[in-house]
Amino acid sequence: MSSLAIIPARGGSKRIPRKNIREFRGEPILWYPIRAAKQVFDRVVVSTEDEEIARFAIKGGAEVIQRPMELADDITPSGEVIAHAADVMPDYDIVGCIYPTSVFATPQLLRKAVNELGDANCIFTVVKYDHPIQRALKSEGGLVQFANEDFRNVRTQDCEPRYHDAGQLFVMRREPLVRTRNLYSERMKPIIVNESEIQDIDTLEDWHNAEMKYEMLHGRVVERR
Repeated sequence: MSSLAIIPARGGSKRIPRKNIREFRGEPILWYPIRAAKQVFDRVVVSTEDEEIARFAIKGGAEVIQRPMELADDITPSGEVIAHAADVMPDYDIVGCIYPTSVFATPQLLRKAVNELGDANCIFTVVKYDHPIQRALKSEGGLVQFANEDFRNVRTQDCEPRYHDAGQLFVMRREPLVRTRNLYSERMKPIIVNESEIQDIDTLEDWHNAEMKYEMLHGRVVERR
């Protein structure tokens, strides 16, 4: 089956200005997912409204889809952006969404996602909650209480593991994606990854944490900026 990788990279990041083309370990961070995706998918495109990001994407080896401005604010769901790109390039059975700061989305991980999609509509990376979410506490009026009283006296080791979206990558069948305009589908599979293999990058502290994790995994230290 033919496959298309879409990297959504808008230009309006606020907490880390120009985040999607900021230098990460010597080169624009956007180039990491482009390089990985090109080893797995038939075609790799970057969806952006930003001319500078578009130039970096092309230099990094990707094609570019012009994203409409109404899909370029910070509240537009990713599903709408990826579905728009899939509409522009309709000749692909499998569609990947790889976020532009996903430096840990290796070719091996992307290939695993494509190969293990099977009869599901969607597969994506997840990570286990560090502490059982069943024993979560909530704060009201300066006091705390259990969010779920049924687990007040349940030992943490007896709680079934729970997972959350790693915010890294999705691989989907095109039809349910364009029909629902949503990355999540009625038949979803997980790829469980370790906390050391993911990092949300929303602040400079997150950025440095990502660099440290990358160094630990790849064994090469770079000078801090």
